[in-house]
Amino acid sequence: GTVSDLLVKEQYGLVLGDALRNVSGLNPQTISNVVDFFVIRGFDSESSGLVLTDGASEPEVTFYQMYNVDRIEVLKGPGGFLYGSNPLAGAVNIVRRQPMPGTFGSAGFNGGSFGTWDGRVDFNTSSRDGEYAFRVNSTWRESDFYRDGMDNRSSAINPAFTWRMSSQSSLNVNVEYVDTEYVPDSGLPLFNGEIADVPRERSYQAPFDDSDQTIGRVQIDFETILGPHWTLRNKLYYRDLDWQSEGTIFNGVFPSFFTGRPEVNRTQLLLDDHQRFVGNRFEAVLTASTGRVEHKVLFGIEAQELSDDFELDFAQLPSLDLFNPQETAQPSDPNFLAAGQWRSLVIAPFVIDQIKFSDKFHALAGARLDSIDYEDELTGDGRNDSEVSPMAGLVFSPTKVLSFYASAGRAFAPPSSRLLLVSDPQRSRQYELGTKIDCYGGR
Repeated sequence: GTVSDLLVKEQYGLVLGDALRNVSGLNPQTISNVVDFFVIRGFDSESSGLVLTDGASEPEVTFYQMYNVDRIEVLKGPGGFLYGSNPLAGAVNIVRRQPMPGTFGSAGFNGGSFGTWDGRVDFNTSSRDGEYAFRVNSTWRESDFYRDGMDNRSSAINPAFTWRMSSQSSLNVNVEYVDTEYVPDSGLPLFNGEIADVPRERSYQAPFDDSDQTIGRVQIDFETILGPHWTLRNKLYYRDLDWQSEGTIFNGVFPSFFTGRPEVNRTQLLLDDHQRFVGNRFEAVLTASTGRVEHKVLFGIEAQELSDDFELDFAQLPSLDLFNPQETAQPSDPNFLAAGQWRSLVIAPFVIDQIKFSDKFHALAGARLDSIDYEDELTGDGRNDSEVSPMAGLVFSPTKVLSFYASAGRAFAPPSSRLLLVSDPQRSRQYELGTKIDCYGGR
C-alpha cells in the first residue's frame, strides 16, 4: 500500500503513525509516547517489522517525522528477499521529497491548544537547464501536551542536492539531522483490572523523566542507464542515533503497608544507546525477452556494518498515592541491568525476476542470501548466521479492474543482542491468496 504526502498533509500527519492509520491490516501505536510502533498482520514492528528511509534500513528511533515525506510505501508480509533480516511481517519505506527542476517553495505555521506551535519550510531551486537542483525541508515544533509534565520539542532539517549529469545519469545527495526531546509516558495505571478513575491529565512519571534523541542520515544515490537493457544503481548510506532516556514504568497498584490506601509502585529505566548503520547497496537491472516472455531482472549485493553500544540501568522510585499523589522522588544512583557493545557485518547478494507472460499474467520470483558475522565486544559472544529469504508470486488480471494473486515468502530475524545465550534466528513464512478490485475509477 502507498500513502501520499497529500493525504498526510490533509490529515495533519506529524509522525509515521499518523500516516499508517490509512493502511489496512496495520495498527499504529506508540511506545511510552516516544517511539513510533505498529502491529502489522498480528506482529509488532519492534521485533518483526522494518522501517526504511529511501530504501535504507533505520535504527530504532523516536517518532519518524513526516515534514519531508513524498509518500509512505508499505510491504505486507515477509520482505527478506528485498531487505534481508528483520522484516518478518512487513516493511515500511519512507520516501523523502527530492530536488526537482524549477524554483518553488512553501511555508506554514500552526498554533493550537496546550501551547502547541509548529512551522515548516520547503524550498526548491535549480539551474536554468535543470542540471543542478537543491531542495531543503525543515520543521520545528513544541507542545505542552494535554498530559501534565509532558512537554515536547522537535526540530529537523533535510537539505538535498541532485546533479543530472546527463539524460541517462544522476547523482543525489541527502543529509538529514533530527533533534527531539520528549517525556516518556506510561499512561494511567490499572486498578482492580480497570484504568484508574483519575483525571486523564494526571501523570505518575518521575519529574526528571526525559528522552533526548539526535538522528543523523546521510545518503548518496547514483543511477545510470547504459542502454535499452541495462540500468545500474548504487546506494551508499549512513545512519546515526544517539538516545539518552530516563522513563518511569509501573509495577502495579498495591495497598500501602502503613495506610492501606492504593499506591502506584514504580521503577525508572535509564538507557544510554548509540546505534550506527553504514552500508552500500549495488543493483543492476536487466530488461530482456525470451520469446514472447518479458523479464525484468534485478541483480544486486548489499554490504552493511551495524553497531549498537548501549547500557540499561534501573532505579527504584517511591510509590505514589493513586488518588492523591505527592511526588518526593529525587535522582539517585542507578543499578546496572544490562549492556552490550555489538557489531554485525552483513554481506547479502540477491536476485529478483519480474516476469510478464502477457498483459494478464505476471510472476515474480527472487531470493536473498544474508551472511551475518556478529560479535559482542563487551561479552566476547559471537556467532555466524546465513539465511536464504525466498519469495514467489503470481498475478492474473482477467480485466483491467480485477486481479487475483498468490504468493509465498520466508524471512528471518537474528536473535536479540540482549539474549545471554546463543539462539537460532526467528523465522517467518507466509502463504497468501487474494483478489483486488479497483472501484470508482481507481479511487
